[in-house]
Amino acid sequence: MGRKGGLSSSEKSTITEQLAKGKTTLEISKMIGRYHQTVKNFVKNPTKNTSSLPKCLNNLHFWPQFYTNLKKLKAMSQS
Repeated sequence: MGRKGGLSSSEKSTITEQLAKGKTTLEISKMIGRYHQTVKNFVKNPTKNTSSLPKCLNNLHFWPQFYTNLKKLKAMSQS
């Protein structure tokens, strides 16, 4: 894949959205055509060299579990 520089805003957005859907960093990296370690590094430290990223996204690695739990709670409340 080669060195492409920093992640674009749309790539960051895609990573965030896909993590929320429960996708793995490897799956996401294949989707956006980036080396998997680039995606992993962003997930570990989304604010590094990303001044445009909102501070509320600091804990991206918790999002997949949060959404999984949210779905379970919704399903329980509907039954």
